[in-house]
Amino acid sequence: MKNKALLFAIACVFLISISVTYATDVGVDNRPTKLSQDDITDASVSVDKYVSKNGKLPNSVKISNYKFSMPEYMYLLAKTVEYKYNKNDSQVTVKYNVKNPTGPSGNNIKGKINAADCKDYTKRVANFISKEGIAPNYVRTPLGNIQYQQTIYSFIKILGETKDNIPPKSISLNFNKNSKINKNLPKYSRPGVSNESSDVDIKLNNLSGTDGLLKLQKYMNQNLNHRSGGSHTAEGVEKTKTGDCWGLAEWAAKQLKANGYEVRIVQGSTSAAWNHRWVQAKIDGKWINFESSLVTKRYGSKHYTTTCAKVSKIVKYL
Repeated sequence: MKNKALLFAIACVFLISISVTYATDVGVDNRPTKLSQDDITDASVSVDKYVSKNGKLPNSVKISNYKFSMPEYMYLLAKTVEYKYNKNDSQVTVKYNVKNPTGPSGNNIKGKINAADCKDYTKRVANFISKEGIAPNYVRTPLGNIQYQQTIYSFIKILGETKDNIPPKSISLNFNKNSKINKNLPKYSRPGVSNESSDVDIKLNNLSGTDGLLKLQKYMNQNLNHRSGGSHTAEGVEKTKTGDCWGLAEWAAKQLKANGYEVRIVQGSTSAAWNHRWVQAKIDGKWINFESSLVTKRYGSKHYTTTCAKVSKIVKYL
C-alpha cells in the first residue's frame, strides 16, 4: 500500500507542471473502425440543430475526432436505427468512401410511418449502401419516395424520438419535395480525412448529471492527453489535443458549462507544488470533483472523482 501511495504521489508531481510553451499540432490519422450508437445518436442532435438553423444538411460531421461525409453518415444512421428496432446494442462498423447519390428525387410526404415500415426502409438503405457503395437517390415508403436528404433527416427524427433505447412505434413526416434541404446536395471531397473542413464538429452533447461526467471522462480519455509542457488554455488543448493540468481543466470546464452545468475551476496543493488545477461541477446541490488530468491515459485512466490534492483556492466560476 505504501508503494502504491508513493507512485500516486509521484504522478501528481508531474501534473502540476505549468508551461507557456504550446505543444505542436497532432497529425495522427485516428480512423475509427467502429462507433458506438450513443456517439452516432449524439451527432444526430447536432446535425438536427444545424439543419434547423441553415435549412440544409452539413457537408460533413465529426464523430470521435474524425470527419464523415453525409453518405457515410447516412449509413451509420441507418445501421443505428436498424439496431435499435432489433434491440441490438452492438457498435456500428464504419463504411468509408460512400459516394453521393447520382440524382436525388422524391415525393411530397405527409403522414405516419409505423415501426415495421421504418425498420424495413432503414434496413433497405443500409443494405443498398453496403452493396453498391453509394447512397440511394430516394427510399420507397408507404407514403411515397423520400428523397436522399430527407431520408437522412427521417433517421435523425427516429433517433430523436427514441427513449430509453426504445424507438418510436411510428413517426409523423411532413416533407415537401421542393424544400430547401432537398435543393442542396452536401459534398465532401475527401470523406473521413481529419484535416478537411467540417460544418458540424461533434464533441459532446446532452451531458447531464453524473452520467454526463462519465461521458466527458470517456471522451477525454479517448481523444485528449496530459503532457508536461502542454497547452495551458482550452484553445490550445482544442488545437493540439494535449495540455497540462491548467489547459485540460479549462477545456473540461467549458464543455460542462456549454451543457448547462454550474462549474468552477479549483486549485490545490500536492506534496510537490501548490498550483495543480481541476474542475468541480455542481450536481444536486453538491460540488463534485472532475479530475481532468487523471482521467487521461497518461495517468492510468482513473475515475473522474479521483484527485491528488485538496482544494485550496477557487480559481473561477464559469
